Amino acid sequence: ITPVQGKALYEKSCGACHGNNGSQLPTANLGSADFIRQRGIPELIRATAEGKGGMPGLSKENGGALSNQEIEAIIKYLGEGAK
Repeated sequence: ITPVQGKALYEKSCGACHGNNGSQLPTANLGSADFIRQRGIPELIRATAEGKGGMPGLSKENGGALSNQEIEAIIKYLGEGAK
């Protein structure tokens, strides 16, 4: 899965709550490089797959619509674009 596909998956599955640039939710600022670095890619993948706080799990194993590969693509896209 390419970064372009990761962006499209983010926009479809995450953007409504997290915002176009990831900074809509102060407790989960996905547009912040510091936030991404502090949490770490593996933790962000886990939280996206399993859910955290008010966010449901997005992996197919947890009732969501995304494969693990798609979730990884979203997190990598976020990591590359964070400022």
